[in-house]
Amino acid sequence: MDSTPSCLLPNELILHKLDIENGSVYLTNRRLVVVSHKKVKDGEIVSAIPYDCLKNVSIQKERFVAFNALLLDEKGVITKQSRELRFNIPKTKIAEDKSSILERYRTIAESILQSIKDIQDSMNIATHNLSYLSDLPKILTQNAILDLNTVLQDQPIPDYLYHEAVKFLGDDAFLLEESLRDGENPEDGILFAAGVKGYILIRGKKSGRFMTDVLIDKVEWANIKALVYHWQNENSIMHMNYALQKGHRMKTVSYIWNPPCTKMNSSYRWLCEKNNGPWILADLMFKYSCNKLPASHIIGGHSKIRYYH
Repeated sequence: MDSTPSCLLPNELILHKLDIENGSVYLTNRRLVVVSHKKVKDGEIVSAIPYDCLKNVSIQKERFVAFNALLLDEKGVITKQSRELRFNIPKTKIAEDKSSILERYRTIAESILQSIKDIQDSMNIATHNLSYLSDLPKILTQNAILDLNTVLQDQPIPDYLYHEAVKFLGDDAFLLEESLRDGENPEDGILFAAGVKGYILIRGKKSGRFMTDVLIDKVEWANIKALVYHWQNENSIMHMNYALQKGHRMKTVSYIWNPPCTKMNSSYRWLCEKNNGPWILADLMFKYSCNKLPASHIIGGHSKIRYYH
């Protein structure tokens, strides 16, 4: 098996790989991922489909590999409607036997489908290695502590979290500037921090040390009802449904995982992938609360709730 592409999460394990024209499809231990090499040499994720939405894999007209997946409604619940993602099989070279290549693709497609069914039947996913959440270099997080202290308590302390932040996040917080952002304005997002009790998102704009239009989302893990992420949409926007306090009215906000790709994070390509957002948030919630991140609402008590895993 080839090495894991840098755009995938560090704790993703490749189960199957299928080459397509200008890219590859990977079935990992967490999802189905379509990686394109059209614009980014190392590859970028153009689609990420949760396991429980996957329905079928087939070879069509001896030219295409097709993946059929169920769509999600506005609340993140799986519907009976489906969408087919069809990709060209790479053209064969003159010396290659087309029939043998097609047979190989059919064999891989059958293996992918069987793996999907096996995981869907069990849905007993082993705990993932979450150490990557603690391995970000200081150059990516060095200003986050200063910004958080400044915004929350007007304490411009650069070396450690002020005690009010520690009470909510704990001593081992995940802090990253310009990562989780406002879904309606993808440039609007100063700082994201996650820890023991929940997460803090500081919206707004930053120029040097100056911050404007600052708004704060402070959400406890226990008050999250669902993170709705429609894999079928190209905008990669997520909708977080939560209450400010237990038992209070629910509200929904839109987010997008959208860190800038710079020289500083060039070795952390997975950080720059918008479609990694739901799974990063799921890992953060599990790390700090030991609970899975709900992926849909419960409708009338009858729908089986989904989770990111």
